[in-house]
Amino acid sequence: MPSEKQRDVLSVLVAVILGYIGYIHPSAVSALTLAAAVWAGMCTYLKE
Repeated sequence: MPSEKQRDVLSVLVAVILGYIGYIHPSAVSALTLAAAVWAGMCTYLKE
């Protein structure tokens, strides 16, 4: 299980990657937004 600091760094990294992909492939944004929402939900669930 990653520490809280590792999880924060990973979250920022994922956000940057999603933003970069969204910039290059605008048509992928809706799918990536859904994936990001699921990811955020999982992270929130795992923190509890």
